Amino acid sequence: MATSLNTSRPVLDQDGREGTSRLRTITAATTLSQELHDGQTIYLNNTTGFATTLPAALGTGTRFRFFIAATVASGSHTIVTASASDVYKGFAHLFGDDAAALGGFSTTTGVTITLDGSTRGGFAGDIVELEDVATNVWSVRIYGHATGTEATPFS
Repeated sequence: MATSLNTSRPVLDQDGREGTSRLRTITAATTLSQELHDGQTIYLNNTTGFATTLPAALGTGTRFRFFIAATVASGSHTIVTASASDVYKGFAHLFGDDAAALGGFSTTTGVTITLDGSTRGGFAGDIVELEDVATNVWSVRIYGHATGTEATPFS
């Protein structure tokens, strides 16, 4: 027995947003918004770094996942909090080119993440996960690769 779909209703994603892609590529400076970008994987796809600005942290549970699609060759990718009172709390785990130089960094006061394609991460395949967990607080987890003398990506 054949069945048919009711085509008079839109198909919704699991989170209830109609027609929203879970992937978004950005190649230039961008200010993210909860309404347009929440829950998306954002591809930073440019070898010349650029700034991405987050919305204010209000404790909404908004999540962003950044995937570095192309290694930074000049400049730096930065992910900046919208407000000077917003902070990152979390860690960066950067595998070094020297097994003895594994870089683990934590922050409770950072307002900028810098990925430079060298000592602070920013290589193709690196991942940055952010969640708006409280007023003025972004939870952060960075998994990546670094070369040379590894340095914290938080400032």
